[in-house]
Amino acid sequence: YELSGCVLGQFSTLKHLMAPNFQAFRNVFCWKIEKSFMVPADTFDNVNGQFPIGFFIWRQCTEIFSSTVVDVYDAAGEFIGTKQICSVPRNRVVNRWLHSFIKRKDDSIGWLRFVPNDFQNNNGVYITSKPNESDVRESRIATITKENFIVISIYMAIRHCIEHTWLNDRDQYLWPNDDWKADRDFQTDCLVYTIFAGRNNIKSSDGVNHWIPFPEAEVGARDRYSSHFLLDYMTGRWRPKPPEGKEAGDLFDGVGQGMGDPLTFTPEARAVFDAARVLWRYYHAREDSDPNAGFYDIREFFQGRNDRGVMNPDSSDMEYMRLLGELKQAYKSLAANIEPKIYRYGFLQK
Repeated sequence: YELSGCVLGQFSTLKHLMAPNFQAFRNVFCWKIEKSFMVPADTFDNVNGQFPIGFFIWRQCTEIFSSTVVDVYDAAGEFIGTKQICSVPRNRVVNRWLHSFIKRKDDSIGWLRFVPNDFQNNNGVYITSKPNESDVRESRIATITKENFIVISIYMAIRHCIEHTWLNDRDQYLWPNDDWKADRDFQTDCLVYTIFAGRNNIKSSDGVNHWIPFPEAEVGARDRYSSHFLLDYMTGRWRPKPPEGKEAGDLFDGVGQGMGDPLTFTPEARAVFDAARVLWRYYHAREDSDPNAGFYDIREFFQGRNDRGVMNPDSSDMEYMRLLGELKQAYKSLAANIEPKIYRYGFLQK
């Protein structure tokens, strides 16, 4: 209000333009961007973070900021393209969409830890079988049930399958359009992505593991699993009823409680299963293997932990490392298959 008639030059991070928590500021800051560009933050002395710094020339107007297109320069000062910056209302973020599917508190098959809706927080998104007390107290935990685990899998995939860079660091994940509901391939790709995600921290030592993807005989498990839920779901022996207010079909394969058709998978998802199956067999060939082990347990078994209790990044078992490398390569192709649909269905804006 004190700068009427002035032209304003400003540089900063982008949260005042993009973050939902700054909507109140945007409602009163009625200025129009005349020119703009952004660069990596670490081009400034003593800054190491991987995030964008924007430079803006503003002129006062009567409009509330909604979006702009910004020129992008790399650390060498070379022009590398443009990027759209959009204001995101709080009621259109992906966590609001997620909460529309979180209804029940019982019959848990795990918990999802979720965080704010931008790329910079993605490391805080994971699945666990034992949430810590502070996350429960701060309401950062969503119960995963047999009715919503496909939606949880979609959330996990869209938060992790696109690499975090300095340029997308402040991008906001959004409430998607409804087209994803009819795309079975997208849903099953996200399911497979989540089963073998590095951030799927389900441990058999913390309780029953409902996320085992292979029959006992197929991988040489030494005993019967404690839960066959995931196998039953994928083979059509179990399907949930649609939640109240949701139509059968699409996400729920068009059936109620009981038998249904087996899920079908894309070639990329099948390649992940094929690579993982060999790794599972290699693990279960060990005399001290746990029949109920999940992917986290297998990695912990071979990689061990350091003195601080952190899982080591690799293993001295070269055959395990080779098999894990083949799984990671197939997993990378699956992520590439999911990525364009994240933009198509509006989980992210280009």
